[in-house]
Amino acid sequence: MYVNGYAYRSNEQEEKIRRHKRYQEIKNLPILISKKETRYNKVVYSGTYKQVEKEISEEDIALFCDDGNVPFGAQIECKDGWFTCTIYTD
Repeated sequence: MYVNGYAYRSNEQEEKIRRHKRYQEIKNLPILISKKETRYNKVVYSGTYKQVEKEISEEDIALFCDDGNVPFGAQIECKDGWFTCTIYTD
């Protein structure tokens, strides 16, 4: 799944606030980053997550990996409790 970035959009401030609020709600969920690789214009995270009462979405995983930010977008793949999340940095 692709998560759109908010940088340079007309609703940039509103989206930044919304994502920060959501990050505050999810930052203590059972998401574990086991690997972080910095590459040209992106950072790739791998890890695991456990579904809890409220379902963890792909956007939640991206927000968790980027501390509630994701201004330039992300690509997330999830399967059987494992994830790979690419956060674009420019």
